[in-house]
Amino acid sequence: MFETQYNENREGQMFSKVNQITSHIASSSNGEWKQTFSEAKLVDNGRTYSLLIEGVYTLHRITTKKAFTIEFSCNEFGAIL
Repeated sequence: MFETQYNENREGQMFSKVNQITSHIASSSNGEWKQTFSEAKLVDNGRTYSLLIEGVYTLHRITTKKAFTIEFSCNEFGAIL
């Protein structure tokens, strides 16, 4: 969950914090996903959160480590894009 707050210098909303990061496998997938690590970094002067998520995906007893980055932006009104 993200939180934003008004910043006078930027004259708009900016991210203030992220409470927790969780990931799940799509319900249509046949494998198993276990998240092992997550990290959130503010970039773009507080307008974008870059989320790093790592985990282990298992399908038919074959296990693969996966890592991916997702970015979420906040516009001046606080909408998450």
